[in-house]
Amino acid sequence: MATRTTRHPTLDRPRSPALRRAALAGCAAAALGALPALPGAQAVPGLGAAAAQAAVPGRTVATAASAYDSSAVKQLSVTCPAGTKVIGVGASHTGPAGRVVLDEVKPTPSLQMAGVVAAEVGPGTGAAWNVYLTAQCAAPLPGQVLVVRESTLTSAATRSVTASCPSGTKLVGGGGQVNGTAGVAGLDEVTPLPQLAGVVAVAAEPPTGSAESWYAGAYAICAAPLPGQALVTSSSPVSSSTSKERTATCPAGTVVLSASAQVDGPAGEVVLAGFRPLSSGTKARGWAAETWAGTPDGWSLTTRAVCAAP
Repeated sequence: MATRTTRHPTLDRPRSPALRRAALAGCAAAALGALPALPGAQAVPGLGAAAAQAAVPGRTVATAASAYDSSAVKQLSVTCPAGTKVIGVGASHTGPAGRVVLDEVKPTPSLQMAGVVAAEVGPGTGAAWNVYLTAQCAAPLPGQVLVVRESTLTSAATRSVTASCPSGTKLVGGGGQVNGTAGVAGLDEVTPLPQLAGVVAVAAEPPTGSAESWYAGAYAICAAPLPGQALVTSSSPVSSSTSKERTATCPAGTVVLSASAQVDGPAGEVVLAGFRPLSSGTKARGWAAETWAGTPDGWSLTTRAVCAAP
């Protein structure tokens, strides 16, 4: 396993000196291995001259993938095209099941960029893997705002934090973050609140635990209600399968604005491997797996999609 690299700085939000880390190098934004190369921003078919009347005008998808290698920590960012802002963030990795965690999947404060950090945990792996990032972008929506909330800084094994949307707005996309040494904990869930009132982010330490203090962050991208806006949920059965994936499909006539996922099981013994919209534009998928230590307990995976008329 490659030498562990300590935590990098958040993309454009300064951190306290005690948690500031050197930026990681060597993660080229090129799709290799299991992920095909994709352009930085893909226009959604059918926009054209009608975009001015669209509910979500200027909608595009910006994508990137890291180098496919055995480095223990991978960091990646993507920028929305000029004149657009992030409305949703998703990511996934191709690492061995349960040996890589998502440290953060989130937008930057300006909503111009999105970023992901993934790290090996426990015994790690000598295998090559990469991380994939997608940002849903659109022209600024009416009332669009980013709400960020952070948990307390402690050495507890789990953290939960909620970011609520302002009155008169609804969630269009959310994200989460672990702020500490890379791999000290992983995202357990990023879940929209009922009525799209905000988002909750939960993170947990892996079975090895840690004495290090760290905190979790929740990121809610909110905007005035959109036509056809709805939250679609799809949950797997409860079982002791070592890995699961689940797909949520938007109603006819709507598209995915953002994806999210939640593990319901022993904290830290099952980790999210990813959540993001699929290329169809109408489906979102989540992935999760037991850690290298495994668990005899049953658990489930829930994938959610925020949908709206395009």
